[in-house]
Amino acid sequence: MALEKELFTLAEVELILGRKVSTLRKDIRTGKLPYVRLGRQLRIARKVLDTLIANGWPATAIKAQVQLIQQVMKEVMQKDEHYGVIPGTLKPSLLKPGAEKLCLTFRLDPQYDPRCPEVNPDKVKTTERGIQPD
Repeated sequence: MALEKELFTLAEVELILGRKVSTLRKDIRTGKLPYVRLGRQLRIARKVLDTLIANGWPATAIKAQVQLIQQVMKEVMQKDEHYGVIPGTLKPSLLKPGAEKLCLTFRLDPQYDPRCPEVNPDKVKTTERGIQPD
């Protein structure tokens, strides 16, 4: 996950880690979560988030991320615009506009490599598991 900012609000940390703001405040009070105070506002440093993410996400955080993705798909995304079946494949796929919506939801900054090689359609086959290289 690309974290570009240096300081994050508790609401942003809630989205990133999948932990409620009330739980984050409790962790701050008990000394489990280091923080920075800006006036009356509490902020969490990027280094702290990087450490928490590197040490593994608890199952509840992963579940919260999945639920948020499902909520965005249900309330915002439209079939055949944000996701759908790509011609020649058997399973639904996330399309570019849908990926962009998810990036906005999770405040990600995707970086693309324009040198990615093109796929030769003559050298792939469609199976029940999707497109497979020959």
